[in-house]
Amino acid sequence: MQFLHPLFTITILILIGYSFLEVYGREIKNYKSVWFIVIALIIFAGFRKGVGADYPIYEGMYTYFPLHTDFGEIFSKALFLKNNLEIEWLFLLFNNTFFLLGLPFFIFTAFVAILSIAPKFYMMEKSVAYPATALLLYLIPSYFIADCGQIRQGLSMALAIYSFKYIKERNLLLFLIVMYFALGFHKSAVLFIPAYWLAKVPLT
Repeated sequence: MQFLHPLFTITILILIGYSFLEVYGREIKNYKSVWFIVIALIIFAGFRKGVGADYPIYEGMYTYFPLHTDFGEIFSKALFLKNNLEIEWLFLLFNNTFFLLGLPFFIFTAFVAILSIAPKFYMMEKSVAYPATALLLYLIPSYFIADCGQIRQGLSMALAIYSFKYIKERNLLLFLIVMYFALGFHKSAVLFIPAYWLAKVPLT
């Protein structure tokens, strides 16, 4: 019985190796070559075909919404005006634009994978003592559930994680701007907004 595709098994083993280097290596712990693993994960997620619990749903949405919504409706949702759209505005903006440009679905999923995965590891690299270990822990389950499945939530999560930069800088305006766009991908991002203030609460 095979649990993971061999490509993911190899990726996990490589990340385990990097984790040992980070923790026990004598040299600098910042291994830029981990970005090759990130690029591989982007390719695996972006160019997958029929893989992921929500893949058929998003594939159907890709062709359905451009034919049944207009940009006026999308921008009205961006301004929090009343409309009947159930899907978040920023996701629809990208979805409809890619479709109307005549681009195939795999180009859209590749774009989504870049936008979803790269900011997450960028912030791991900037904020975590052991980035490769953090990526390994992130891989299961978040990568498979969000980046390869519920892609709207994966995009929203990427912006929420990136907003940590402005939490550290105590820049409320930029934090709220990033969170506004995160909400444009998935409304669950609203749960992260209190993090700006909770970060100041002393915890042990």
